[in-house]
This record gives sequence, structure tokens and C-alpha cells, in this order.
Amino acid sequence: MAMQNPQTSQADLIFSLLSMNNWYDVSLVMCQQMNISDFVFLLHNNSKFHLGTVLKLSTNSSSKSDFQMSLQVQLESIKDSTSTIVTFGCDIRDIRRIFTTIAKFGLILPDYHWIIGDSQNVEELRTEGLPMGLLAHGRMGEPSLDHYVQDALEMVARAVGSAATVSPELALIPGVTNCLARLETKNLTSGNFLSR
Repeated sequence: MAMQNPQTSQADLIFSLLSMNNWYDVSLVMCQQMNISDFVFLLHNNSKFHLGTVLKLSTNSSSKSDFQMSLQVQLESIKDSTSTIVTFGCDIRDIRRIFTTIAKFGLILPDYHWIIGDSQNVEELRTEGLPMGLLAHGRMGEPSLDHYVQDALEMVARAVGSAATVSPELALIPGVTNCLARLETKNLTSGNFLSR
């Protein structure tokens, strides 16, 4: 398990979200070992907050029933001591697995505010198996150059189409007319007209 450190901005974001909603009793679910000292520091330096239990789940468990039983026991142990659960180090598969188990056992899901502490891929957050009311923040992947080229070509096609409806003689394809030849009636070249 690699040690990861969530960006301070993520810790600030989650802390602000908790403060805004007056969710002061917080427990954590950790799916992998992480350094969350920035987030814990923010909680400890505000007297309104109470950091409850930190649950460490082994999502790499070979047995599905072992994972389910472990999760059930751990969530039952914090039943009356917290109102908000923040997950760290859990990818979207882990999150789905947690909520599938909760739904299967009819655990205490409606009684908690659930927040995914790590930013997730926005596309993956749009999947089934996640409950209503789950708070998460996402990140978008870098768009490929193909998207920019496609957008530029679409913009040029729309511009030429619009120009052809206004002045077809200036918007003709270069094989039919010279884009640098001036049209006597308008004193304008086809290239100048299309570039507008």
C-alpha cells in the first residue's frame, strides 16, 4: 500500500463542507493507508469538531463474506457516536462495494451523512450503486487533442454555412472561385468574408 497525501485543498474542501452543514461528529473510513494529517489537524484545531472512530477496511480481502461481516461489525460499533462518515483512500469500486454491503444488510445508511474525501473521476461517479445524498467531488480527465480539433472543425463548418446563407457567391468552395479575387460589387475577397 503506497502512502498518499491528499492535497491540502481537498482537506480544506471537506472541512468547509462539514463546517457549513454543522456536521461536527465525524468518523473516518480508510480503505488504504494514507496520510490525512492535514484533515485531522483541521478537525483538532476547531473545538466544535469531535473526531470519532477511524475504521480501517481491508478492501483487498479475499473473501467477500469476510469484508461484509467486518464492515457490518465496524459500522454497528459507531452507530451512536457519529453522524458523518468521511472516506479516504477508497476508489470508486471500494465505495460501491461498501454501499452494496450496507444495502444488503440494511445497515444504518440513512442515519449518516456520507462524504467521499478523495476526488473521484466524474464519469465514474455517474454509476449505479451509489446512494442519494452521497457528497463527492470529482475531477475531469484531460481532454484529448481530438476534441479540440473536432470543435474547431465544427465551428468552421457552422461559420461557412452561415456565410453561405448570407452571401453564397463569397462562400463558394475555392475550386469554383478564387478566395483572393475581389468581388467588384462588394469590394471584398472570399477569404476576408469567411474570416469575419
